[in-house]
Amino acid sequence: MQTEDTARLELHLVVFGRPQARLERHLEAGLRDAFSASGATTDVYLSHYAQIAGTLDEGRQQHSSGPFLHFLDVFNPNEPNSIKLGVIDEDLYSDSHPSLNFIFGEARVGGDSCVISTTRLDPRFYGLPHNERLFHARALKEAVHELGHVLGLAHCADAQCIMHFSNCIEDTDIKRAQPCDACAEKLRGCVKRRGKFRVTRAPGSGQGSRPCSS
Repeated sequence: MQTEDTARLELHLVVFGRPQARLERHLEAGLRDAFSASGATTDVYLSHYAQIAGTLDEGRQQHSSGPFLHFLDVFNPNEPNSIKLGVIDEDLYSDSHPSLNFIFGEARVGGDSCVISTTRLDPRFYGLPHNERLFHARALKEAVHELGHVLGLAHCADAQCIMHFSNCIEDTDIKRAQPCDACAEKLRGCVKRRGKFRVTRAPGSGQGSRPCSS
């Protein structure tokens, strides 16, 4: 039941390319639970779109994150408190930080949009057997992490905090799916400001993109 102190977030989960139905259901439920702990009722809306053309860098054999973020910046801006999470099953690099070898995800810090790549979250990328539970757990962690940036959180020094920077997949596995106490307190304030007072932002606004990985 929503009370006067409960914030409401509108989250658009946008899947690019092939649908990932089981992962999508896991993310929908997991994100509702994650932000419920921070005092928010989260409405999750799922959409599917084709892969964006022209994103592949032939030399790197990776897709640039920028076109996906730009798409999400202007996606369904009907609600001023709407936030968008893009999910893509392609290896990504950050065109705003091209020196990084790859990224697990990238976010508009304090803005409205973020994107995650599921490619390097799959154990099969590393030559290991498929493990759906591990794959889904990693994807949820990366989704919560990037959405934490969107809501205004910075990286955290606590290696077990969800807001800790993941330099490799082992870093993601070490992290819990929840923020540390200090980040949880900050997140509650961020959620309250975003969901209750519905701050209006221009598309793509915020402190700039923050890529997560190397």
